[in-house]
Amino acid sequence: EWAKEKKQLDLKHERVFLRTCGGKDLGIRLPLPLHSVLDDTPIDSFLVAFDADVRIYETELLTLMKQFAVTPQWHDELEQTSLLWGREIAQECLTSAQYRDMIRGPRSVRGLLEAFHNVLLGGDFVWKPLLTRRYTETELRFELRYCPHRQAHKTTKTTADHACRLESMVYKGFTQTLVPDVHYQRHFQKTYCQDELTI
Repeated sequence: EWAKEKKQLDLKHERVFLRTCGGKDLGIRLPLPLHSVLDDTPIDSFLVAFDADVRIYETELLTLMKQFAVTPQWHDELEQTSLLWGREIAQECLTSAQYRDMIRGPRSVRGLLEAFHNVLLGGDFVWKPLLTRRYTETELRFELRYCPHRQAHKTTKTTADHACRLESMVYKGFTQTLVPDVHYQRHFQKTYCQDELTI
């Protein structure tokens, strides 16, 4: 039953998959050629709609997984996968000259904020999706202005806690790979979730 429902979900959101990868495996080393997914929609409208499509798919997938509870440990397995994904992104950064230069050496908590913006958040410094609250050599604290709890789409509220937890595991894996002795913690709050990094 799970496989059937998952297949129907994937077919329903087939457009998202075609836009994101065109049937190919992509990553930092093989970035998505933006011209291949753009249409005649203005770029801002396209990105907003694309983001909404991905969020809706994420919500429906997590809801389906919760409904069928594929394995008793599915929460833990997803968290471990997210942690590994964060580590893999960081390891690719360390092997790429383009990203390695962004991570100021010696590696410190201060250098992580730039890495978050440039790698995990696509270089968005204008809107500031991470609102810095404390920023020293040994401590970094920021609010996440665009974590799953803050998404506009109403259907995400049912899965926001889980999605935010998975996102935090990506950040944790990314952080601890770049600066192994850093302590990472996400504080889940009703207004803005906060990440705290100390060394």
